[in-house]
Amino acid sequence: PDMEEMTARVLMTDASYGPMQLTTYIAAGEGDLYILPGEQFKSLASESAFLPLEEDGELMRLFPHADTALRSGWRRDSSDGTNHIYGIPLSALPGIARYCHVENGYLSVLYANRNTENVLKFLRIFCEDMLETPEGPEQSGTDVPEAAAGDGVPEDSQTGR
Repeated sequence: PDMEEMTARVLMTDASYGPMQLTTYIAAGEGDLYILPGEQFKSLASESAFLPLEEDGELMRLFPHADTALRSGWRRDSSDGTNHIYGIPLSALPGIARYCHVENGYLSVLYANRNTENVLKFLRIFCEDMLETPEGPEQSGTDVPEAAAGDGVPEDSQTGR
């Protein structure tokens, strides 16, 4: 009940406005969770824009082989030289492929979020759900039933549409 509302925003990461828009959102403390391509994640993580995740024992227990699965999420904090898990590689969350594709992506928590307790709670639930490989015809290798393959409109014998 303390997490009844959620919004999602897609930022285009094109060369003209993407980086400026992303920087503005992060500087303003907008958003709690970010899914970013690898290069943007690495750049922002080194500037301590994200919350270190390795101390959340409940989250880390979701990844029994965290040393391998989360290895690329470790980044060095440029301000003090310490290493932290600032992002969860999307490759460790097979279920997320059903919802989005981000090349070499990472899931991170904004350091300047306004509700760390609930953000981490949501992150744990989200990660647990995304650990499961999506089940469906496109993932399972089975054929899509004919009725589900189209848009439900019968094929016209004259036009083939």
